[in-house]
Amino acid sequence: MLRFDLILLLFVAIIYIQQIESYTVLEKPHCKNSFRFQDRCPRHEHWSQCPTKCPKTCLNRHIPEAGFCVRMCDHPHCVCDRHYVRVGYDANGGLGPCVLRSNCHRYIRCRWEFKWLERQYD
Repeated sequence: MLRFDLILLLFVAIIYIQQIESYTVLEKPHCKNSFRFQDRCPRHEHWSQCPTKCPKTCLNRHIPEAGFCVRMCDHPHCVCDRHYVRVGYDANGGLGPCVLRSNCHRYIRCRWEFKWLERQYD
């Protein structure tokens, strides 16, 4: 009886390990092929395999980056092109679209609608 239990346990362990390996094999291509999204970046953005965890925004554009931000990679995603920064926090908890640094003064936070609005200058 003990021998049957050991054989059954060994069989279950082998099946479990095979399932883990097959799951890992399925996951690896998804992670490595993240570059497939690089063609889908919005205007004024490009794909980065190692973006900073502390992106520049209109709110923090004058603050020098801390050392830990420069050395740490976030997950691969679209980042702003050179001379562009994110507007700042938007209603969905994101950082908003990329705008020219020199145009940051044109964007304000709307307290009532909780979204970014561009000022209209006449």
